[in-house]
Amino acid sequence: MVSFDGYIFQSKNGTPLRPNQIERAWKSILLLASVPHKKFHVLRHTHATQLLANGVPLLEVSKRLGHSRASHTLDLYGHAIPGYDASLPNKISKIFNL
Repeated sequence: MVSFDGYIFQSKNGTPLRPNQIERAWKSILLLASVPHKKFHVLRHTHATQLLANGVPLLEVSKRLGHSRASHTLDLYGHAIPGYDASLPNKISKIFNL
């Protein structure tokens, strides 16, 4: 017998749900809540964005998302890091004594 302990979404008999089952349930929840439809996957993006916006280090977020390279996480979510772009000119000035 195969054990599926640790799965967040399971069927009544404990087996993993198929992606289409999760998406169908998600659509029903959004409809009941009168919330415009967004794919379930958007929760992953929201989670990553909120972690970075609240100061969680990029490498930690990258590991949590299962990305093999932190640069991939930075490409996708760099916009969420507070002051990421704003501080760059000052840092360059300081490095080169401008």
